[in-house]
Amino acid sequence: MLKLFQAGGAQNTTFAILYIVNVVIWGLAGVGSFFTLGAAIAAYRRGAGPRRDYEARYGPSELATV
Repeated sequence: MLKLFQAGGAQNTTFAILYIVNVVIWGLAGVGSFFTLGAAIAAYRRGAGPRRDYEARYGPSELATV
């Protein structure tokens, strides 16, 4: 990547900037996925899942539970 900046020229500089932007976007996607995974695990551990919301609105489910 640094060679693109050192090579000079508009095309190399453009590709170097796009490379950095791409790395930042993928980094944000990775951080966001870890945050989402952590929030999902925390909700699972405290029992605040979709089933709990359903039962709060409509009463206990009639489906067999394990």
